[in-house]
Amino acid sequence: MLLALALLTSALVGEAPASRNGWMLAGAGSWRPCIEAARDAEAGRFDAMSGAEGRDGRGWRKRADACPNEPWVRLMAAKEGLLEAARLDGGVEAPEGLDAWVVRHGRLLRRVSQDLDAATREASRRGEPPPRQTSYWQAYALLASGAYEDARAAWHRAYRAREVERWRLDRIGALLDMYEGKLRAAVRRARLSWSDVGHDERLVSGYVWALVLDRVGSPGAARDTLVALRREGAHVMARRALEGLLPVHERLYLQALDHHADGDSVNAMRLWTAYLQRPEPVEADRELARRHLRELQRRPPLVAAR
Repeated sequence: MLLALALLTSALVGEAPASRNGWMLAGAGSWRPCIEAARDAEAGRFDAMSGAEGRDGRGWRKRADACPNEPWVRLMAAKEGLLEAARLDGGVEAPEGLDAWVVRHGRLLRRVSQDLDAATREASRRGEPPPRQTSYWQAYALLASGAYEDARAAWHRAYRAREVERWRLDRIGALLDMYEGKLRAAVRRARLSWSDVGHDERLVSGYVWALVLDRVGSPGAARDTLVALRREGAHVMARRALEGLLPVHERLYLQALDHHADGDSVNAMRLWTAYLQRPEPVEADRELARRHLRELQRRPPLVAAR
């Protein structure tokens, strides 16, 4: 009787206080904006990887904070976070400020992983599959974090589900093969990542190919590939696109290799030195970097013409 009276009183005076709102108690905020945000995200109405925002002018990060129990919204927030991590200024191009950059980069990637894990858990709680491409973006974020074993597990899930185009999977697979020492497989996948792709994406895969060539002991072929890539007007954007997929020390390696191929000895030596000062590289990769650095140090200085 008392419960019925309470419900009747609530209906007469208006909505229940916010503290008693079921959606608020669940941590999802007001239900209407969250449903709209989820619909927008699932429909792919806004592309977080291009920097677009929701129609209300808020980015997906803000929407995810307001609607933490919406898997698709958390997925879009994760993609937005990956874009932010890829676009970080400084750091690898300015090794003297690298430590602070590494901290910020790691913080962004941890938040991305938290978003993706939350999306998976909530979908499972609802008895639904996770949002499309969740495993692919988990592999992407984990690879950029240097967590190769976990990235490989996520990559296998994405590969089995065919979440994205084959060439995207081959690109990540080639990098994982390379880091795991599976060099023959890395060569095969790097070549496959060139197949059936548009011009800009082919340039990105070209940088993967150059990295793999250098690691398998063909620095001359890697340098020729980089020289050819640098003739393309979009080569800087292509390299930066790949950098978003790489751990910090591998960004240094790629940039050093690229400056080396361009004949920019000063910046190449600076970047090789910064790479060797990082704790992450294994000894075999350190030796490759030392060889590149010794080659540059042996070059005679340029003599100005009189």
